[in-house]
Amino acid sequence: MQALQRRCGSGVGARPAVGAPRQQLVVRRTSVRRAAIEEKRDTAGSETSSSPADLLNSEEGRRLAELRKQQREAPPSKASGNIIQGALDEAQLISWPKPGKALLDTVLVLGIVSGTGAALFGVNVLLTDAFNWWYSH
Repeated sequence: MQALQRRCGSGVGARPAVGAPRQQLVVRRTSVRRAAIEEKRDTAGSETSSSPADLLNSEEGRRLAELRKQQREAPPSKASGNIIQGALDEAQLISWPKPGKALLDTVLVLGIVSGTGAALFGVNVLLTDAFNWWYSH
């Protein structure tokens, strides 16, 4: 099914237009999740792989065809040419951490990196002294 989606460029796995309204994106996300769950259930019990002909005759094939038809009939997005607006829309979809948590995570990362750097520097100094002692005697 995934190979068919990649080849056709539409279907359940197709990404909506960049400037698509938020409600459309949420609906799209839930439909993709439902389709993934259904696909997982369908493939969990099957031992054999289905051929492309079987896929086209199955319920999934009919659903994919219906989704492709809906996408072709959908009006083109007006904001698809505006990259900045699309980026802002995508940024609004991200669940950003609270400022306190972001600060804590930043301090934690800086501490770990600093500690690791200091430890490696110490190992380097010790090895340098050990090799200098070894080769000087």
